[in-house]
Amino acid sequence: MSNTITAENAGNTTAEAGSENQEAAGSRTFTQEEVNSMLAKERRETQAKYAGYEDFKAKAEEFDKQQEASKTELEKANDKLAKANAELDALKAEKEHAAIVAQVAKETGVALSVVESLNGTDLETLKAQAEAIAEQYKQPAGAPSVPEAGKFPGEESAKKSTAQLFAEAINEARKE
Repeated sequence: MSNTITAENAGNTTAEAGSENQEAAGSRTFTQEEVNSMLAKERRETQAKYAGYEDFKAKAEEFDKQQEASKTELEKANDKLAKANAELDALKAEKEHAAIVAQVAKETGVALSVVESLNGTDLETLKAQAEAIAEQYKQPAGAPSVPEAGKFPGEESAKKSTAQLFAEAINEARKE
């Protein structure tokens, strides 16, 4: 028993299962050797189609090398200058953006690291974004203010413990 494949039903691989129905329909039956032969022929044709690719690639690389070698010293210097100018422009833009970020952080009171993470690129956009953040996270009215570390109002507070100062702040807030 040999394996066969039909043009109409590639999933039917045995002669017994498909030969009666396919002969009645008039279709051609292929043996495995014929299918392998057709695939090999197709593969050879594809390889022949792209046979010169490596030669063309090598010639293109050689052409690029010759073009680079034929540039004058002035053209090479101009290329270097253009690259240096592009880098300088990028550094200037980065420095200008850092200055804007610092200005916005100072004016709005939003932390510098937060302003740096915003996606605005110009002063107005960054300022609007920072002000929105400051508004969102401002201290609610009536909330006790926490003094900066080591800076307590009045001399008597320097003698009190942190727990005592905290309790006083809460009591004052409750009175209001």
